Amino acid sequence: MESLANPPQRQDINKGVVAPNTTDPKFFSTYPLSKVTPTVFPGGTIKIADSRNFEVAKKIAVAEISVEIGAMRYAIRLQCHG
Repeated sequence: MESLANPPQRQDINKGVVAPNTTDPKFFSTYPLSKVTPTVFPGGTIKIADSRNFEVAKKIAVAEISVEIGAMRYAIRLQCHG
């Protein structure tokens, strides 16, 4: 049994670990979706982040969709009568 007066020394588990380049998207865990150039469609835009442009996103994707005023009504009419 070890004495409480002389506890064992803590080991630095990160000793020798080299941090990756945080500007490289494959090592950086956030994605600047605000800087993505949107794809423009009639009635709005869409920005997508998935494994095609964000390498660490193997099983997840996100889309930001902006719909112009009046475009949703137009899209529904096309869907129903298209």
